[in-house]
Amino acid sequence: MRRLDGHRDLSGGRRTWRDVGVLVAGQGATQLLNLAALAVVARTLGAADFGLVQVAVVMSAYAMVAAEAGLFTVGVRDLARLDDLTARRRLVANRSGLLLVLALVAMVMFAPLTRLLSLCAEDPILFLIYLGAVMPQAFMLDWAALGLGSALGAGLARVVRAAVYLLIVAAWWATSAGLWDQPARRWLGIVFLISLSAGNLVAWAVVRRRLSGGLRPVFEGGRSWLATLKTSFPVGTANVVRRVLYGTDILMLGILGSAAVAGRYAAAAKLGFVLVVGVEVALGALLPRLSRAWSQGSQEFALVLRRQLIVLVAVLAIAGSAGALLGPTVIGWVFGAAFAGSTSVLPLLMIAYPLLGIGLYLHEAQIAAHRQQGALIPLGAAAVAAVIGSFVMIPQRGAVGAAQAMILAHGLYALGGALRCRSLWRP
Repeated sequence: MRRLDGHRDLSGGRRTWRDVGVLVAGQGATQLLNLAALAVVARTLGAADFGLVQVAVVMSAYAMVAAEAGLFTVGVRDLARLDDLTARRRLVANRSGLLLVLALVAMVMFAPLTRLLSLCAEDPILFLIYLGAVMPQAFMLDWAALGLGSALGAGLARVVRAAVYLLIVAAWWATSAGLWDQPARRWLGIVFLISLSAGNLVAWAVVRRRLSGGLRPVFEGGRSWLATLKTSFPVGTANVVRRVLYGTDILMLGILGSAAVAGRYAAAAKLGFVLVVGVEVALGALLPRLSRAWSQGSQEFALVLRRQLIVLVAVLAIAGSAGALLGPTVIGWVFGAAFAGSTSVLPLLMIAYPLLGIGLYLHEAQIAAHRQQGALIPLGAAAVAAVIGSFVMIPQRGAVGAAQAMILAHGLYALGGALRCRSLWRP
């Protein structure tokens, strides 16, 4: 149901799950497109270059998460609670200006690492290109579309990014090696930046229509930005630490092993991580509902939390089991014989990633209940476990050890979140 001011009513359970379905369907299409592109990329580059690109992607992700500073998550929550059109427009403009400034700061802070870290020495330009992703991220308005209740618009933006990426990869990228004396892996980074920008245009059009006006960034600065960052800082810190749970295994394999080992492991991780991406997408619809439920009282919040968690656990259990059974066949079909070593770690990752998905949901539930700081406790413990586990187990067991370290870390994250949420689902 849409109110007269154009803002969707997020309180209905059916609408919530319909929005989840829209987002998951959009992400499903996105993942299929990404999988097709990934097959071309992996087969063309080979395990070693593919591993180098994946390490660059992981390091770029750290910069992107730092530049976002939790503003996307908090922005969805804040926008979902506003009814006045002028106030919503002002919030989007102000957050966009802040995101652009943070992107510039991230570029300055992370750029020297491409020269200082020995891991980047093989191709520092490649790492700089992927670091540049913080700039198109600053103009992403997917969060605003979700906060305004347009799950379809946010999902469409993701699909467009994946479709543009696949189109360029299939039509041109594989023949780009040597163009202007640049290797193909660098051109792949340029394609990534172009695809991000294409999706941004879709989200911009959706949000502009909902807000009935322009969306020029506003640079208020001063107390306004400090107040916003004070609210988003715990979420942003959590996102940075959470990134350790997402990519420590690949990064440590690149440091302690080789690019080829990291590449084969990354192939399995790309397939398994679809489960986590699905949870993140679903949270785009679940978080506004939880935020509204919290404003309606602890009883309503507990009811919504229990229902959503039961459904999520059931879906992850089924999807993880299916992935463990079918994944090895899919890896061989998609990536080819060069990535045959990936099959040994995929069943382990299909245990780790559902646990991570549960931990993510319980973390976001605490954010909806304004318990951002407490949510950092299980996340921090899990991140420490991921780093220590990787250092200890990778030298002994290689890629299998990395996957086992992730099971330990993600299990701690889910268990810690469950303990922190006991008082929320039993008010």
